[in-house]
Amino acid sequence: MAWVAGRITEIRRQHGPDALGVLTSSRSTNEAAYLLQKLWRAVLGTNNVDCCARVCHASTALALSLATGTGAASASYTDIEKAGVIVVAGANPTEAHPIIGARIKQAARRGAKLIVIDPRRIELANYAVMHLQLKPGSNVALFNGLAKVIVQRALVDWRYVEERTEGFEAFCEHLHGIRMADVAAVTSVAEEQIREAALLIGANSPTLFVTGLGLSELTQGTDSVLALTNIAMLTGNIGRPGTGMLPLRGQNNVQGNADMGSAPNYLTGYQSLDDPALRASLKKIWGRLPPEEPGWTIPEMLAGARRGDIKALWIQGEDVVQSDPNEASVIEALESLDLLVVQELFLSETARYADLVLPAAGVFEQDGTFTNGERRIQRVRAARRPPGEARADWEVARDLGVALGAGWSYPDPSSVMAEIANVAPGLFGGVSYDRLDGDGLQWPCPDRSHPGTETVHADGFLRGRGRFTVADHRPSPERADTAYPYILITGRVLQHYNVGSMTRRTANVQLAERDWLDLCAEDALLEGIVTGDMVTVESHHGRCEVAARVSADLAPGTLFLSFHFPETHANALTGLNLDPAAHCPEYKLTAVSLRKAPPK
Repeated sequence: MAWVAGRITEIRRQHGPDALGVLTSSRSTNEAAYLLQKLWRAVLGTNNVDCCARVCHASTALALSLATGTGAASASYTDIEKAGVIVVAGANPTEAHPIIGARIKQAARRGAKLIVIDPRRIELANYAVMHLQLKPGSNVALFNGLAKVIVQRALVDWRYVEERTEGFEAFCEHLHGIRMADVAAVTSVAEEQIREAALLIGANSPTLFVTGLGLSELTQGTDSVLALTNIAMLTGNIGRPGTGMLPLRGQNNVQGNADMGSAPNYLTGYQSLDDPALRASLKKIWGRLPPEEPGWTIPEMLAGARRGDIKALWIQGEDVVQSDPNEASVIEALESLDLLVVQELFLSETARYADLVLPAAGVFEQDGTFTNGERRIQRVRAARRPPGEARADWEVARDLGVALGAGWSYPDPSSVMAEIANVAPGLFGGVSYDRLDGDGLQWPCPDRSHPGTETVHADGFLRGRGRFTVADHRPSPERADTAYPYILITGRVLQHYNVGSMTRRTANVQLAERDWLDLCAEDALLEGIVTGDMVTVESHHGRCEVAARVSADLAPGTLFLSFHFPETHANALTGLNLDPAAHCPEYKLTAVSLRKAPPK
C-alpha cells in the first residue's frame, strides 16, 4: 500500500491529477465503489472515474434520464406479474438473466401477451404471441413505426399525454413524415406485423417494457431507448403498476456502482458536478471538493493511455482486455501506462498486464450492500474470511485513502453507507443498515419514515414532464458489404457469466466447454460449413478462429458469438464505434467475413 500510494503521488506530481484514472467494480459493493470514486475526486483531484455501465447500459441510463428524469428502472420485478403485455426488446433474459427470464415465461403461460423484439429467435420467442425479428441496428426505425401506428389508430392515452408529457406535437409531426414501407424495408419486419404489435401495445392493458443490451450497445443506443420510451409515454405505460421501463442489469451491482457516482460526469446519486448547493454540502462532508469539469469515460481513458495522457489506471474487478471492444487497442493502452493496479479474485487477462495485483475478497467474504436492477439495496454479509492476503474492496480503498493523506476513519461499511445517505439524501437519505434486513429498500428512499419506492414516476415524472424525443434512424458505420457480408452480434449464453473468470473455474465447463459461432443453415450451405467446422471470422478490426454451429435462431446474414472464452478473442473483432452521446460501444453490430479455416 505504501509503494502504490508513493507511485500515485509521484505520477500526480509529475503529470497532474488528470493523468490518473479509476474503474470501479460492478461485482463489488456500493461502499467500495463510493470510496474509490470519492478518493479519486476529493483526494487526488480528478473526475476520471468510470465503470462497466459505460460499456453496457450507459445509453439506457442517459436516455431514461433525458426522457423521465432518472436513468434507472421505473418498474419493479413484481410488475412482471401485473402486466397484461410484456415487450422484451434487445434482451435475452432466459440466457443472461435467468431468474427474470423464468418469471417472464411464467407470466406468458398465465396469459400475459409477450412480444419479443430481437434479431435472434431467443427462447422467449417460443412463449410469445409475436416475434419481430428485425435487422441489427434498426431499433429506432421499428419503434418509430410502432409509434406511428399507435397515433394513427388513436391508441394514445390522451389524458396521460396532456397532463404528464411535453414535446408531443413535434413528435407527431415527425411521425407524419415516416412511411411504413420504408420502416419495413429498413427493419425486415413486415408492415402487418408492425401494425399488429402496435395494436397489442396500445390495447389499454398495462404494458411493461423489458430491455437489454441489444438496444444500448449500438451507435444509436441512446436513440433506441428514447424511441421505445416514446411508445411507453404515448400509451400511458410509465408510473403505473404493471408498466414501466425495466432495463436488465448484467452484473450483481451494476446499478449500485452507477448510483455511487462511478461516472465522470456526475456525483453520488446522479447529482451534478457543478451544483452549488451540493458542493457546499460536499465541502462539509468530504472536506475537499472535486473538480467541476467532467472527467473521461472508459473509451476516452484508454485512448488517453495510448496517447500518453493517462499514466496510471486503477482497475477494480473489471477485465477490460476480454470485455471491452477492440482487444488489440485495449492491450496497447495498458502497455502504455506507467502504472496499472488491478484488484481481482483471479489472474484475469487484464491482471496479466498489471504492475501490482491486489487479491480481492469475494462476494461472500466481505460485508456491504448491493443494488439490483429494480433499485433495491440489499445487505451482503461475510460467510467466511477471505483466503490468504485477499482483502475486502472497501478496506483497500479506505487504506489507500489513509496512505494518501486523506485522514479517513471508516470503522465498518455501515459508516460508509451513513455518509452515502448524507451525500445524496434525495435517493438514499432513509437508507441505513438497520433498515435493510429482509428484502432491503428500493430507492428513492429520502428519509427514515419512507418505505422505499416500488414504482418511480407514480406522482409525475421526476424531471417534471416526460419528454418525447424526435429520433431518425441512422445506419451504423459498420455495414455489411461485399468484403464483410455478415453482421456479427456478440452476447452471452446461460452456462457462463460475462468473461467466465468465475464460471470457467466450476463444473459449468462441462455444460458449455467451448465457444460456438452460430449461423443459419442458408449461410452455412453458401459457405460450405457444417456444425463443428473451424471457421475464420474477420472484421475491419481483427480476426479469430472458432467452431461453427448451424442454428435455426438466426436470419440469413446474421451471426452470433459469445465473449465468455478468452481463447476465442471475440472482442478482437469488435471496433471502436461508440454511441456519440453515451460513449457506449457497438458490440451488437460488427461487419465480418466468414470462411472455413484451413486444416492445421
